[in-house]
Amino acid sequence: MIKYLFLLIIALIPYHLYAQEGIKIKLTKPTFSKYETKSFSKTKLALQKPELIKDDLFSFTKSGVYQLNILETNDQFHEQFQYTRSRIHNVMLGLGSYEHYKNDFQFISTNAYKIQLGFGLVKQSSLYNGHSPDLHFSINAGIEKPLTSWLSIYAYGQYLSPNFSQNPNKIDPITHMNPLFIQSEAGYGLRAKYRNIEADLGSKTMFDTQFKKSKPMPMMNSKVKIGF
Repeated sequence: MIKYLFLLIIALIPYHLYAQEGIKIKLTKPTFSKYETKSFSKTKLALQKPELIKDDLFSFTKSGVYQLNILETNDQFHEQFQYTRSRIHNVMLGLGSYEHYKNDFQFISTNAYKIQLGFGLVKQSSLYNGHSPDLHFSINAGIEKPLTSWLSIYAYGQYLSPNFSQNPNKIDPITHMNPLFIQSEAGYGLRAKYRNIEADLGSKTMFDTQFKKSKPMPMMNSKVKIGF
């Protein structure tokens, strides 16, 4: 007991001497300096809420050439009947864009024939009429017959009505009879699908159903698609 009292007296001697000389001692918890506190706060804020970075690649893609296919509804109300509602959005750098809202009814017969009927709304514009896009009704029909497990033959037709959103006699020189945009056309060909590779080789003819000023335009219609 005497030992502990002796240690307590020794510990209080410095405090007593400082008090005699007018020096005040205040025990506080260690804190950051003002500069360190601000720096720490900024670091904490950056970790909690990072600054958003613009996706330049996505912006460039949106302004470049791309096609977006959105399948909104795919209802099979019978084993041989199917209804599909979809939207196709295609943008072409330096030319324009179009959106095709489609409603398709498909019938699959017992001998594997596929018959498709559909209608929709087309909105397309170019650099010539970017602020007032053209609006059209569309009607399409097609038939496909498989030849083997990976090869089939098909034929189709599509009608595009005259523009009903503005002066129907006003011709857009970029979209009119341009195969990159939606047109009235009919065609046939062979379609192959093997694993992740799809190929389409055929022929089609475009018709000027809007102004009836151009002759039918036949052309080859082929494409290859490789999935990953």
